[in-house]
Amino acid sequence: MEMKEIGYRTTVNGIPYYIPTRMMPGIERYINKGIPAGDFLMAVFENNLTEAMGRADEENFANLPAYAVYLRWEAPNGCWGSKEKINAWVERGGLEGGRNEQRT
Repeated sequence: MEMKEIGYRTTVNGIPYYIPTRMMPGIERYINKGIPAGDFLMAVFENNLTEAMGRADEENFANLPAYAVYLRWEAPNGCWGSKEKINAWVERGGLEGGRNEQRT
């Protein structure tokens, strides 16, 4: 049995789900710097379930609940939820851009 590299692990109703390690750099770049990730992750951040399902590979499709939990409990509120929020987050430069704005 192949061991999966797990970047984030959670349980929903007793069922384990995870975000693969390979997905975490794109998530972190988007959150921290406002750099858009691939189509699947951007659909997740937009809270567009049908688009995310259509763009997910088999592993990510099976683990979509992990992304929902991650967004709800780990990601900053302003970085996900709609295209408008995504555009504002990218324009801001993510968390690091927001920190720079506060210093000036």
